[in-house]
Amino acid sequence: NPLATSFVNMASIYRTLKQYDKSIQYAQQAKDIFNRLGDLNAEGVSLYRLALAYDESGEKGKALPALEEARRIFTQVENDYFLQIINGYLGLEYRNNQEYDRALECFKSSLDYGYVSGDKSIIGTSLHNIATILSDQKDTKAALDYFRQAERIYIETHDTKYLCDLYFNYVILYNQLNQQDSVYKYIHVYTAYKDSLLSEQTIRSVTELQTKYDTEKKEKEIALLNLENEKKQNDLESLNRLNEITIAENENY
Repeated sequence: NPLATSFVNMASIYRTLKQYDKSIQYAQQAKDIFNRLGDLNAEGVSLYRLALAYDESGEKGKALPALEEARRIFTQVENDYFLQIINGYLGLEYRNNQEYDRALECFKSSLDYGYVSGDKSIIGTSLHNIATILSDQKDTKAALDYFRQAERIYIETHDTKYLCDLYFNYVILYNQLNQQDSVYKYIHVYTAYKDSLLSEQTIRSVTELQTKYDTEKKEKEIALLNLENEKKQNDLESLNRLNEITIAENENY
């Protein structure tokens, strides 16, 4: 339905603009239309957009039921792609609520999808999330095993941001185990990765500024060149008109 689809798009745009009331309104309208049409996939996507708007606006109590309803729908229609996205969000919500068993169930479902699809990004983050839950539950041995698996994936995929987060998790974990040598080791590793990330961000910012400067400089050069060409064209047209006048005057003589 074009109208409902446009409502979903409007919900995303207003969420980006942080106008959450309008985002929620459009997402809800889209959900209601798709529900009446019996389009379950589209209704699930609308619920997902609705949950994001609720979550970012601070209405987390409304975000969770929307996510759970979206999961029910995507499970029913066997949309595994969106299901693993929803499970990721739900797992984080359940962890924040200290509902660890439900969080583990969600993250393990995402991990299964990652292995089936071969998506190493999903595999790495799912392993990491499972490890974090186990660490919260003080199951340090199992947590360390999952952290190690996630670390191997992150190293393989050169994911320095998540590696940085993981090494901070190691600091907490080894502190729980009272292994101070490992704590100090991973404090240094974490600090090095954090400094590296800050350097990368700085370089990226400088590069973006340089690109912006070069673009503006290029645009200015093009504008000046166009102006110069315009002047030459005008001079040429003036010269042609002068020649025509001169020829006409000679013919009169």
